[in-house]
Amino acid sequence: MQISGFYGFEIPLPPLEVQNGIVEEIEQYQKVIDGAKQVISNYRPTISINPDWEIVKLGDICLKVNNGVFKKREEFGRGVKLINVSDLYKSLAIDTNSLERVDVTEKELQLYSVEKDDLFFCRSSLKKEGIGWCAYIDKLEEPIVFECHLMRVQVNKSIINPRYLAIYWQHPIARENLIENSRSATMTTMNQNDLLRIEIPRPPLEIQNAIVEEIEKERAAVEACKQLVAQFETKIKTKIAKIWGEEL
Repeated sequence: MQISGFYGFEIPLPPLEVQNGIVEEIEQYQKVIDGAKQVISNYRPTISINPDWEIVKLGDICLKVNNGVFKKREEFGRGVKLINVSDLYKSLAIDTNSLERVDVTEKELQLYSVEKDDLFFCRSSLKKEGIGWCAYIDKLEEPIVFECHLMRVQVNKSIINPRYLAIYWQHPIARENLIENSRSATMTTMNQNDLLRIEIPRPPLEIQNAIVEEIEKERAAVEACKQLVAQFETKIKTKIAKIWGEEL
């Protein structure tokens, strides 16, 4: 649009005191949004590691580890849900509602079908900092598979809480160990043996469960902040629409 075109553009112009009231109201909404976003962006689940806890290799508590299914791009867009690398970075617990879909055979479904509390690790990453990133499956309402750039790990839940492990892998010491055990070339990679030889602290199961319970309360608070952001963004949109005489 040329500058001259703006001269014919009409806008609603309420009295100045009404304008000031609208600005103040929207600024208050924005402060709530900014505060909630700060909580969301800065939150990281953390645990205090007791040096007296037993140290074990992941391989000693692992029941199963396997890489995911390779699929061509034309096979996407239909079929069963698929966990992708990008899904690991969004949340500690994978959001199964936002997963894309892919066509799989019955054999592929059998080999790569996901189970509740499965852990998933990124086994190849363009950035070194992304290698070994971990998330877990919290709920399972329909069949889900996982793709070839991921490793799925199932652990002995009688001695280790998989959710404790997912939390532990975000600890700076754990992240450092994962990166040190990776291999860098064009991409940073990690294979099953690299992962299974990493040592982890294993507190008594009741302490693991207490850690998980505390972190899940924190995660619930963060999720509430996300809902708050959406709610107040809607308030701003509604207020602006009302100025223009529109209804959302």
